[in-house]
Amino acid sequence: HGIITSIRRDWPAGVLGVSAGVSSVISDYTVNMPPILPSNPNMTNEKYIQLKGNPWTNDDVKVSERLQMCLIACLIKEGYKLCMDVNIDVTSRVFFFIKNPEDTVGEVLVPDMAGISIGRNNRPKVVRS
Repeated sequence: HGIITSIRRDWPAGVLGVSAGVSSVISDYTVNMPPILPSNPNMTNEKYIQLKGNPWTNDDVKVSERLQMCLIACLIKEGYKLCMDVNIDVTSRVFFFIKNPEDTVGEVLVPDMAGISIGRNNRPKVVRS
């Protein structure tokens, strides 16, 4: 439920809803339960949260970055480490996390908004946003 609370605090548009799987996990811990989204037969066991608005194409870059940091912080609190982030295109970014229970180093990787982009010639180039 921590991630729902953080999203509600850091993303002004809020949460549109959650899957039944997420609902079953957070229902005992949250007072203001988000709506349960209609189930998709192709995603019966998936757990997901759908945000309102367009957080990744928002005109206010600072708000989008704050939401990203909020999500990363929630995962770090649960013992995950950010190992890499990749910009697929201007509206898609993928974060890769690792959880190693044997790793006790308190190191945190914070994305610096630099990444690799595939240019018009299908050649990778380093970009900074």
